[in-house]
Amino acid sequence: MNKEIDEAFLKENIFIGLRRACAGDDILKRFTMFNGIEQYIYIRIPHNDLFCKIGVRESMLDNMQLSSKTAWEVALKNTESESCIINVGDILLKWGVPAYGSMELYAVTNNEKYMGASAILNSKMLKDFGVRKNISKVYVLPSSVHEMLIYPYSGDRIKTFSDMVKSVNKDYVDDDDRLTDRAYIMNIV
Repeated sequence: MNKEIDEAFLKENIFIGLRRACAGDDILKRFTMFNGIEQYIYIRIPHNDLFCKIGVRESMLDNMQLSSKTAWEVALKNTESESCIINVGDILLKWGVPAYGSMELYAVTNNEKYMGASAILNSKMLKDFGVRKNISKVYVLPSSVHEMLIYPYSGDRIKTFSDMVKSVNKDYVDDDDRLTDRAYIMNIV
């Protein structure tokens, strides 16, 4: 491939992912507002109906003469363009579990439900959601690298939600997909 094709492909397929904060690799990354979770840039490569990802390194950007500032801007734009908020109760209703139909638990992810936890960085989407729901603050429950769960804030229940995240992680979330074992409180409006 020539440079123009590589750069065009990169600009269409770079996204922000979230992962547990770690040291020792040279992937392009930075902190988030969530203690213990970092954001990084990856290239999403479609293959049949699946995706694979490659973490972006500064040297890759240098080879394409793309600045890290531009890469972060493009990755955020791509990430935001695919962000969505889904009512978990509605999903359970579709699965035939009516007891949770009025649940105020929401999954923040992307259209592909792949590496979608970074949709939590879409402040405009969250603000619009808060205005629609008349809420200004939410609990954020890191479900996995694929989604974050949010629940309207209602008094100090952070320990309860943190215990829930820790328990679900231990029993149901693959170690490679885990973010942190705690919940957070986030202002969205």
